[in-house]
Amino acid sequence: MPNQTETDPFSKERLQVVESLEEWHFWFWGRQALVEKLLRQFPVKPHHRVLDLGCGTGRFYRSLQQKNPLTFGIDIRPEGLRDSKRAVPRGLLIQADISSLPIKTDTFDWIIMQDVMEHIEDDQKLSRSIYHLLRPGGHLLLTVPAFMSMWSYRDVAAGHFRRYTRDELKRLLTAAGLQIHESRYFMFLLLPFLWVMRRLGRQKPKMRDLEEVKMPVINEVLKKVLLVDVTLAGWLHWPAGSSIVIVASKPERTYG
Repeated sequence: MPNQTETDPFSKERLQVVESLEEWHFWFWGRQALVEKLLRQFPVKPHHRVLDLGCGTGRFYRSLQQKNPLTFGIDIRPEGLRDSKRAVPRGLLIQADISSLPIKTDTFDWIIMQDVMEHIEDDQKLSRSIYHLLRPGGHLLLTVPAFMSMWSYRDVAAGHFRRYTRDELKRLLTAAGLQIHESRYFMFLLLPFLWVMRRLGRQKPKMRDLEEVKMPVINEVLKKVLLVDVTLAGWLHWPAGSSIVIVASKPERTYG
C-alpha cells in the first residue's frame, strides 16, 4: 500500500481550498458535467431517497437537495455540513464515519459517491455497506481516480489508499452483490496532460499547487476539451482516462 504522510488530508484549510476549486476548476466542472449527464440517463424521481455519501464541502449536496428534498448528506467533517445546514435549514445531514454508517438497511433509492471510495482502507466492507443501504432496485453512482501509474503526491496528500482500473472496480462491486449498468473511463482527452503532471508531481506538492492556480484562459480551454469528452462519452467508451464512473444497482427481490 502506498505510504501516506499527511495526517489530516481533510483539514479545514484544505477543505476551503477544495470548495474554491469546485467553483471554477476544469476538473470539477468536467466531473459534474458527466455526473449530471448520467443522472439524466438514470433519472432520480421526486419520491426517491438520495444519499450523497462523503458529501465533503456540501456543494453538490446542496444542488441535489434543491431538486429533491429527500436528499441526505453524510460526511465525517463538520465544516461542509454546517455550511449546507445554513444554506438548506431543512437539509438532512449526518456527521458520521462512512466506513461505519449508523443507518438501517434498504433505506436509499440512490447513493452518489464522488471520489470517496479511494479514501477508505477497507473498500470491500464499504461496498457491502452500500449494497445493504440501497433498497432493492436502488442505484449507485460512483466515481474514483484511475490507474496506479498516475499515483502522485496529490493522492498521498488527499489521503488516498489506491487508484483503480475499471475491471478492479467492477469486480469489487459485483462481489458485494451489485449489478453494473454503466462502467467507463472519463477525462480521456486530457489523459496525456494529466499523466505528465502526475509524473512530475510524484514526490512533491509543486505540480499539485500549480494545477490549482487560477489561470482563466487555460482553464476555459481545458473545460472545452472536457465538454467534448463528456459529449462523445454518449457514443464512445474511452479505452482509458484519469477517472472512472460506474452506475450499478441492487437487484430487485424475487419471490419463488
